[in-house]
Amino acid sequence: MKRQESKFLLPLDILSSYLSELSKQYSLLAINKDYMFLYNSTYFDTSDMKFYNMHHNGAYSRYKVRVRHYLSTGARYLEVKKKDNKGVCTKSRRSLIAQTAIHSLDEWISNVCPVELSLLQPSINIQYQRMTLMSMVDKERVTIDLNVSFGSLRNFKSHQLTNNVIVEVKREKNTKDSLAYQLLRKRGFREVSLSKYCIGSGLTQTGNIKINRFKRILNRIKSMKHERVSGETRSDMDLNRDFSTEDNQEMLSTIYQGR
Repeated sequence: MKRQESKFLLPLDILSSYLSELSKQYSLLAINKDYMFLYNSTYFDTSDMKFYNMHHNGAYSRYKVRVRHYLSTGARYLEVKKKDNKGVCTKSRRSLIAQTAIHSLDEWISNVCPVELSLLQPSINIQYQRMTLMSMVDKERVTIDLNVSFGSLRNFKSHQLTNNVIVEVKREKNTKDSLAYQLLRKRGFREVSLSKYCIGSGLTQTGNIKINRFKRILNRIKSMKHERVSGETRSDMDLNRDFSTEDNQEMLSTIYQGR
């Protein structure tokens, strides 16, 4: 719940070889022999996008508020994520039992967030598949997100990353000591400032918000081949039907056989 993070945007075609390099020092999280898990997050912001602008303007303390739904298990949480001026991320969360439970958490959210719950509205829906690796030699976690789909809840435009993956190295401190980090640097990849909420907003709300701070990464994403753009958001049912995990499961089980 408290950590430092380093993020990378990688082409999908190097994922298999990268995982092979990690397999000796990292174990792959599996639940009932499944390695790929479906996530659905709805991010909330004010009408003038206060949280987005905090990130864009480089504020020392930045917040994100979301409801995260773990589709593989059915668990749902209201989460508040804070990043301070030292790059340390702190996440607070409360379990949601029912769809209406979020409305009963005003007091809790006022203690962990500078904006009252009543001022927040759904801003964007982000869906993806995630695999998680745990270091066997250190307190470290590496997450790899595939098929990231952004659906704006303000203008109902969407954008899907189909040819790239987002890798996050998460440690208590000093992610640069991580083998996962070092292997990516040796391959020539640089750490990027990449908030899925901000990037998704920039991709789907072009012309309506400031994007100068994120223009380089947005242009890089837009220039990539085989990106999918449409005028509709995707539902949980669409995600389960369209994001087949069979090929990825086979690749992962081969690399991590016996672990």
